Amino acid sequence: MIRIIVCLILAFPLLAKGQSKGDSIIGVWFNQEKTAKLQISNEDGAYFGKIVWLQAKHDKATLYTDKTNPDSSMHTDSLMGMTVMRHFTFGSKDTYRGGIIYDHMNGKEYKCNMVLIGGQFLMIVGYTGIPTMSRSMEWQRVKLRSNESTGL
Repeated sequence: MIRIIVCLILAFPLLAKGQSKGDSIIGVWFNQEKTAKLQISNEDGAYFGKIVWLQAKHDKATLYTDKTNPDSSMHTDSLMGMTVMRHFTFGSKDTYRGGIIYDHMNGKEYKCNMVLIGGQFLMIVGYTGIPTMSRSMEWQRVKLRSNESTGL
């Protein structure tokens, strides 16, 4: 019994280090155009992202609803709080694979992979069929001040 406890104590830092490495993606990110902030979180070992802030425009009613969704019943759904990234799993060397990303600008979903660069940038690669036919964008981590919230 003591051997098992000692092994667990010795192995815990290695397990925690692996988890914290994948969790380094957790936080709030600006999209490439800096018109939205997305909060990425870990839910049961997979990474999800939701919209927590949108830049105000003249036509707020149109901007804040999912008007391009192919399902017309969702056209009045709010974009705020909407999960637009889901099911990403941590690979190796700061890569996240197997996810789906929703583009509310055109109402389409894309298969997606991501690479964390230096802890401050996230290279997003979305594709419909094969990864070689892809579109990429770079997001930047939002630096929150101590008195600032995520926008929720």
